[in-house]
Amino acid sequence: MTPRTKTFDAEAFIKRLDAMDVVLVQHGFHDASPWWRKERARFIRALKGRRDERGRGAAVRRWVLRVGRRGGKSSMLARIAVAWALWGTWFVPTGDIAVVGFISKDRDEASARLRTIAAILDALGVAYEPRGDEIELVGKGVCFRVLTCTVAGVVGATLILLIGDEMAHWESREDRANPADRVMGASRPAMATQPWAFEIDSTAPWGADDYHSTLFNAGDNGTQIVSHAATWTANPSISEQDTHDLEQDPKLWSMNYAAIPGVTLTLAFDPADLVPCFGRAARGRLGAGFVATDASSLRGDAFAYIAGRVSTAGELVVDEVDGWDGDELRGVEMDEIVERISARAKDWGANEVFGDQREEASLRALFANEGVRFTSYAWTEQSKDDAVMRLRRLMREGMLCLVEHPTLRRELTTMKARLLPSGRTRYETNGLDFASALITLAHGIVAGRVEFESSEGGGLISISSGRDPQRVAGVYAGGHRRGRLQFFTDTDGIRKVRLPS
Repeated sequence: MTPRTKTFDAEAFIKRLDAMDVVLVQHGFHDASPWWRKERARFIRALKGRRDERGRGAAVRRWVLRVGRRGGKSSMLARIAVAWALWGTWFVPTGDIAVVGFISKDRDEASARLRTIAAILDALGVAYEPRGDEIELVGKGVCFRVLTCTVAGVVGATLILLIGDEMAHWESREDRANPADRVMGASRPAMATQPWAFEIDSTAPWGADDYHSTLFNAGDNGTQIVSHAATWTANPSISEQDTHDLEQDPKLWSMNYAAIPGVTLTLAFDPADLVPCFGRAARGRLGAGFVATDASSLRGDAFAYIAGRVSTAGELVVDEVDGWDGDELRGVEMDEIVERISARAKDWGANEVFGDQREEASLRALFANEGVRFTSYAWTEQSKDDAVMRLRRLMREGMLCLVEHPTLRRELTTMKARLLPSGRTRYETNGLDFASALITLAHGIVAGRVEFESSEGGGLISISSGRDPQRVAGVYAGGHRRGRLQFFTDTDGIRKVRLPS
């Protein structure tokens, strides 16, 4: 017998699941709620569909579940997994092993699924052997295997059932993006030889535009069934009032219990704070200059730079925004770009240029040839958040002055911030070259290389180590006649000038 000649009796499978519930309740498990019984039966009957009559396997291959927290998802998924392993329609040749795969956001969540499966098997009296990240049924040719949400972690198995657990909450370690589309896309070929294999994509919701939401929004169709329930619907042992008592924040309550996605993608900068920055005149006396870049490999994206000065009022004044893109970019060499930026840096009185780590080695050497220091900052999730928060503060306090530049304006006003399930924020800066140069400058501010904390009456100035402190002090303290200027190096190696008060 091959997978394509096996048939599936949906009604018999539903009866076996119902009988399993009775046994599990006798062993201390919660009974399946009426909602769960109704929805799983609806899916199983859709799985049967019309294709069996033509010998082509399952009609519907996906069940998309959006259910509130503590709604019984984990228990129900484990029951269906065990039932399919014991009584489902699948076949593997001798020497192969069928796999029921659970994809979870991390190892701890994955291990919890195995513990639930083991408890169900114990209650049913089914013999099994636990082995690391899997449980194999003795003499059945099938195992339950937990997988983490990475493309590499899901390749190389014959899947008869694939379960994506809490899919909306997955995060990639590399870029903190939700990798669900890539992971599921890499997993589905493992079901190709099993015409009755199917997937269950289950989660409490997070955002309205993640992969799970895309699947859910497609609704019931020829390939999937969609089910939605608030916590108290899926699990009547919890009342709606209980959930309100647990969570008073309406946004979090909606996501966690009502199973309604939240707004997780917002503008990175508040337009009310950002827009007035363009064309704003500096109040303080202009002093030390700065230049920051966003480098390009000269094959597509722009090579951008910004330049300006800090003021005695603590303002960051960006007076020059320029770069190379399009045809101009394709007709220029890197050393020509560096020569131009170096000349502009010297005109601004800056002997140091800031950048990120892209093309770092070549840029450092080329700038050195021009007598300019190139300081690079490795963009990390935390450093980018710190830089954006500093820019927000400058905008909010009216301390950022930006020369009018259409592309910079467009990039800053459209830049997005995505709140992740972990509580982190990911800023979407790809393709925003001029905005990225400003964020790189903010890295320098956070690092204390361009920070200015003074007023006309006195205070401290932090000076980039590439600048002459005597020259900077002369610019900042030209109007001061009392006392003496004090030059010193702080514990971080940053040269500073103390102005007389």
